[in-house]
Amino acid sequence: MRWTRIIAASATAMLCHASFAFAQDSGAGVTGISRSFNPAISANALFDAVYADTHDDHDDDDDHDDEADHGHGASDESGMRVQEVELQLSAVVDAYLKADLLLAFPDGEGVELEEGFVTTQSLPAGLQLKAGRFLAAMGHHNTLHAHQYPFLNAPLVNGHVLGDEGLAEDGLSLSWLTPLPWFLELTGQVLDGRSELFASPEDEDLLYLGHARSFWDVGENWTLDLGGSYATGTNPQGKTSSLLGAHGTIQWRDLDSWGRRVIWRGEYLRADHGQIGGGDEEEGGGYTSLEAQIARRWWLQGRYDRMGLPGDEEDWRTSVLVGFIPSEFSALRLQFDRRAESGETSNVVSLQLNVTMGSHPAHRY
Repeated sequence: MRWTRIIAASATAMLCHASFAFAQDSGAGVTGISRSFNPAISANALFDAVYADTHDDHDDDDDHDDEADHGHGASDESGMRVQEVELQLSAVVDAYLKADLLLAFPDGEGVELEEGFVTTQSLPAGLQLKAGRFLAAMGHHNTLHAHQYPFLNAPLVNGHVLGDEGLAEDGLSLSWLTPLPWFLELTGQVLDGRSELFASPEDEDLLYLGHARSFWDVGENWTLDLGGSYATGTNPQGKTSSLLGAHGTIQWRDLDSWGRRVIWRGEYLRADHGQIGGGDEEEGGGYTSLEAQIARRWWLQGRYDRMGLPGDEEDWRTSVLVGFIPSEFSALRLQFDRRAESGETSNVVSLQLNVTMGSHPAHRY
């Protein structure tokens, strides 16, 4: 009888061990429910300290630059603050759909849905469909979140032309990866037009956007990325607004050492707020930047951006940034801005700490 109990106990222990091993291999938890489809969760936190040699006298100034109030970029007013916290959840829903949810907490207060969309995974012929709220494919910078910005603030033209929150819309997006020997992706989007630029008075008109992007390996060390965008829709005055954008990136990377890099970026945006071709009100601008990885953990960067190409606002800004990047999960960046606005020049010094926790999705190129 004693040996029977010993054998039974041993068999029970072996069965429990095998069950636990199977649960680990299959991704199941102690409840027996698989963790395979649980969302990957990440959080990004941005903290900044700013010194500006200007006074906050914009309350009665209707012409104050929208970009200065951008909810996701660095502040241009002296002080210390939580710039933004962003929570991202990403999961494979099933064999056909993937879902992404991004919640932003600007200034560490309140919450807003920055993006929330589903993407197909198994359409034929290189097609992919996206539905929900997402950053529209207008140029390059508009598709980035605050923790992905190459500099601490968005370019002037993005704030002037696309508004405080950028061009984030509800709608559908269909992209096609063409079968050409080089990377060429064509994207068409039908959007609700909820942004400041395309908020039609009837709330019934839609925004239509097209985007093309090509990517080439130019030799062993060089890559070239070029893109163009065009959008049209009805504005709050009941007229037709149009947007035109072009962007490019050239990157050199040393493959024979620790991988030092040099990146040049350029982008141009132009908006026509009247009838297409009527030229009732046009504004445009762009930026050019150079980023150099001068050591394993150190970056030195410069950017020049300008408005008034075309338009009456001839604002400009020069930015210099030094970044210490210990890993892909943290960054400490110091930036100096010298800006001319409405004939007055100001200087801003900003220090930003960027921290990532949890699963870390890859950044855009």
